[in-house]
Amino acid sequence: MQSRVFVIGAGGFLGGEFLSRINGAFEVVACDSSERLQLNGLNGIEYDFGNTPPEVLPCKRGDTAVIFSWRGYPATHESDPVGKLSLNLNHTIDLLTWLARCGVSKVLYASSGGAIYGNVDNTPVSESVVPNPIGFYGIGKATAEMYVRKICLEHGVRHLIFRIGNAYGPEQLRKNLSVGLLAKAVAAAKTGSQIQIWGARDNRRDYIHAEDVARGFLAGLECSLLESGVYNLGSGEALSISDLIVLVQTTLGARIDVLNQPGRSFDVGSICLDCSKFQRATNWQTTWSLRDGILQLAKLV
Repeated sequence: MQSRVFVIGAGGFLGGEFLSRINGAFEVVACDSSERLQLNGLNGIEYDFGNTPPEVLPCKRGDTAVIFSWRGYPATHESDPVGKLSLNLNHTIDLLTWLARCGVSKVLYASSGGAIYGNVDNTPVSESVVPNPIGFYGIGKATAEMYVRKICLEHGVRHLIFRIGNAYGPEQLRKNLSVGLLAKAVAAAKTGSQIQIWGARDNRRDYIHAEDVARGFLAGLECSLLESGVYNLGSGEALSISDLIVLVQTTLGARIDVLNQPGRSFDVGSICLDCSKFQRATNWQTTWSLRDGILQLAKLV
């Protein structure tokens, strides 16, 4: 009998990428709101994180849950910290408690790299660095990680928490998502529109293609010997915002109109993720260069 994998948030940016790449060795159950399932042409379980009780998920002993669901972006968490934190954390606890009671054997959880670690002196940042989030979004993600760890440990569930770098990919453009500097820069270069840059342009980010994130989750799913814990998923390299803009311009042969805005209190300065722990355990490596990712995105504009 095939193992069942419940992909929670299957209609989202990263959940959809993972769903499209999981192989036939698993029986996959897509879980998301009816709107997202329909929009993406998916058949699955109608589970709208934050609105639907998790008891609708028919998990059984031995199943695996891959969780991508989270409500809101950093800016929206700052404008409504109590509401967003309460919604996300309450439903994360309910979801994990239900999955554990059902007897799932493994949980893979999508967390955040930069938002979790905050401003650190040394980069690249390994998983041993104590989280120091500076915004409510990061505080929520860090707290959710602790809930995942506690509930899974109490019920003997293997758990892999992935702290992901700045993910980018074609679905950001196809779905017109409001986040993703790289995708916005490509769109601006192709259309002549303006983009806003918040804070210092020498701040560095670790960019990773959504396909490489999905491959990381697959490696974690398939590796039966991987220990429970936290794993970074990034490129292991950091590029300044200025250099990213230049790279997009030179790759596409177009100028980008940039509007500089003051830094915001919740924006992390610079971040680069040390991914050697996961690489040693699974032999996972990134495959997309930023230049190739830019060219891929440009075809969609």
